Amino acid sequence: MKFPFRAFKLLILVIALSSGPVWSQEAPDDPPKNQEDSPKSTPPAEARAEEDQAGKAKEADDEGVGQSGDAETRRESGSRRRSDISRLSGNFLEVFEPVVQGTRPATVEVLSGQKRVAMGAIVDPAGFVLTKQSELKSPLTCELGDGRTVAAYVYGVHQATDLALLKIDASSLPVVHWNPGPPVEIGYWLATLTDPDKPPAVGIVGVKERLIRPTAGFMGVNLGQEESHVIVSNVSDNTPAMRAGIRAGDVILEVNGEPFSEISALIAKVQSYPPGDEITLKLRRDEKEIVLDVVLGDAESLNPQFERSNQQNTMGGNLLSSRRRNFPLAVQHDTVLKPDECGGPVVDINGNVVGVNIARDGRVSSLMLPATLVIPIVAELKSGQLAPAVVNRESIDEINRTLQDLHTTVNLSPAGNEAARKELDQFRKDEQKARANLDKALEELDKARESRLRSEIALQQAAEEFESAKKEIERLQRELEQLVSGTR
Repeated sequence: MKFPFRAFKLLILVIALSSGPVWSQEAPDDPPKNQEDSPKSTPPAEARAEEDQAGKAKEADDEGVGQSGDAETRRESGSRRRSDISRLSGNFLEVFEPVVQGTRPATVEVLSGQKRVAMGAIVDPAGFVLTKQSELKSPLTCELGDGRTVAAYVYGVHQATDLALLKIDASSLPVVHWNPGPPVEIGYWLATLTDPDKPPAVGIVGVKERLIRPTAGFMGVNLGQEESHVIVSNVSDNTPAMRAGIRAGDVILEVNGEPFSEISALIAKVQSYPPGDEITLKLRRDEKEIVLDVVLGDAESLNPQFERSNQQNTMGGNLLSSRRRNFPLAVQHDTVLKPDECGGPVVDINGNVVGVNIARDGRVSSLMLPATLVIPIVAELKSGQLAPAVVNRESIDEINRTLQDLHTTVNLSPAGNEAARKELDQFRKDEQKARANLDKALEELDKARESRLRSEIALQQAAEEFESAKKEIERLQRELEQLVSGTR
């Protein structure tokens, strides 16, 4: 693709921006050499000369301001000129509009109800849309570039990259055209569509392709060791542990059915799960055993040790993606994105689709999966072998087995309850008969009372087990539906 638009104006704006602090670690001295018809960069000396001439021309045109010595007016004029070339200004962003024109028809908004949850890229004319998986919530629809809103469902899930493939009820659609060429380099400009009616967001590559390591799951408790028991010594405010109902003094017996007696082993177990996973804890509280489910959080978002970093990352009301770690390969750039603006295509300055935005990672950091990684994953997703029911088969089978056991318990409970009631009625009759002949049957009366108490306890326990089994069935059925639909 040749560079057909306002190249000189774009380069002057890029150079003006680049003259200030740049977030990237380094910037290449030369323009991209691995793409055809890449625009030539203006030498710094020539750029400065052109800017000086432009400045002098501006001063000549604004003679009244220049000669009056009105400093305040000059400051305001300078401020306006600077804002005109700010990377967030409309004037600057409009220069990138031709870059995204070829991709705009194939970019969609993914909605849950009336709320946008992600962007997406049409990857097949038959109605396949690639997007970010962890933000999806049923019911799903896609708003197309032509204004249509169509129903969508999760066709496939690639958990290692947090990508999902949606199937929509539409055909003969425009598609994105991937650029499988060499990876983008530090200093390259990128453009991202975030709204069908607005110019693209732009940013600069700051870090080359690299592994993004996972973040450990986090409960928000302090633990202590007493003999062979792990005890919760403190529960932090606004953490997964507090929301789940864990209290100081609870003894942790098991995590997901596995017993633990040492702090280090228990911590390693919890941290082996990523944020967002739900774990089941068996606790002992006040000599009773209870079971609680905890949805793990992100340590960097919730742990007070990361407070300063968290404050910086959320300055200005910034929100971060729920999953922003654990990617096999990603490019870091400084495009300002919201979590619901991830999942769509990213283009370079020549309009080539070079990847998919996968996460807002920090105040000045977004992550893109490169096209070389995405292209084979799209083919794998379209094969149908990564359907939610296939990906989650082990968990689904386990839930189905548990549901079968619980249904058996529930089905047996009414019969057991009826037998207990009949037995209780008989003991009551025996007690009345014994009272009529108290002097002769005192020993029999005591036995009847003891039997009655046992029967009442057994009946109460049976009723509690029945209600607990019903609640567990409901919870597992909800989880099963989420796993089958791919919305968890």
